[in-house]
Amino acid sequence: MVIIMGKCRHNGEVSIFGVRPASFPYFPFHLKDKIGGFVILDELWLMRWCEIIEYPMRIPTLYVPIEDYGIPTVEDMDLIVDFIKYHVSKEREVVVSCIGGHGRTGTVLAVWTGLNGVENPIEYVRERYCECAVETQEQEEFVEYYLSIRNIS
Repeated sequence: MVIIMGKCRHNGEVSIFGVRPASFPYFPFHLKDKIGGFVILDELWLMRWCEIIEYPMRIPTLYVPIEDYGIPTVEDMDLIVDFIKYHVSKEREVVVSCIGGHGRTGTVLAVWTGLNGVENPIEYVRERYCECAVETQEQEEFVEYYLSIRNIS
């Protein structure tokens, strides 16, 4: 795992519990043999991402459109978590991406971090990935809510 304190690392170089956050258009192509899946959270860029990722490299892609600065539904987060769990269980990493790599990507990364037993997942993600991760109060509240209903305190 790479730990970069106080810097935005949206190029897929940071891995936290098997998840590599990235912002469009960065993709860690040099790591493509380790990547088992790709989660796209941006509501506008499906076709561009698929041209870059899914078709030429045949990487399974989960598309969960979330409005910029928004939050996923609980059901959508369950899909994302299950997708990540599957690929990580196969010792393959998952790239999670939106456009900026802060809000939506940070929210997913914080949930995943909390599910992996980290006590303060938002703080953990901000320290190790990007201090701007999880941009809004609504996103922070979603992380706390989701972890609470999944019995993670």
